[in-house]
Amino acid sequence: MADPIIWPGDLLKPQSLSVDIAHRNLRSPAAANGFTQTVSNSAGVWRVSFSDIPVYTANMIKCWRAIDTLAEGMLNPISVPVWDYPRSPASTDDYGRNLYNFYRSTVPHSDGSPFDDDSEYVSSWTNIHAALPSTIGSVSISVSKSAPLVTLEPGQRFSVNDRLYQIQRVTTQTSTTATIVVRPPLREAIVAGDRLEFDQPRVRVKLMSDTAMYLPLNFNQQSFPPLDFIEDL
Repeated sequence: MADPIIWPGDLLKPQSLSVDIAHRNLRSPAAANGFTQTVSNSAGVWRVSFSDIPVYTANMIKCWRAIDTLAEGMLNPISVPVWDYPRSPASTDDYGRNLYNFYRSTVPHSDGSPFDDDSEYVSSWTNIHAALPSTIGSVSISVSKSAPLVTLEPGQRFSVNDRLYQIQRVTTQTSTTATIVVRPPLREAIVAGDRLEFDQPRVRVKLMSDTAMYLPLNFNQQSFPPLDFIEDL
């Protein structure tokens, strides 16, 4: 399977977005007594919509064109951020300031020097890992928590290897461990030690159409296009 294209969340950031599970249920016609039956066709897939993406500098336009070329329409997968840090276990308010400030800060080597490109280490604040392996299709994950005061709750989202999940229920929890039920079912197997990325979760998707990244430029200078994605299965 091809490695996904990494969407640059700092350079091409939508002004609004939606990231939702598109449920796939089937409902029977109503009987004479009004009874209907609804059955699940699957556990749903992620749909992502970006609105009003600012594209106005030369770097933005070139980056957009590069992604369009690499994606080849609906052919190749893209890993997009979901900017869910305000709901992270490490967030202290609705704006995610605590987490945002943390992952923006970096740490150099022990001698105070950065890497050759002047970048530094970035660590996980939540620091949550799989405690046991889980197979493809499973909905239960046992996790270990190293960071203090991290509480897992329904509705929180995380990713593992660019596969996005949402906590449906927390069945057990202590200060260092938890067992969670997630949706959708695991797209890929998880091994013990895999990191659950709550800080900056991402989702692996493809464009909804081959023409999705056409870029009309107002006065040949700027554009604020939308983009729609569907989970790459």
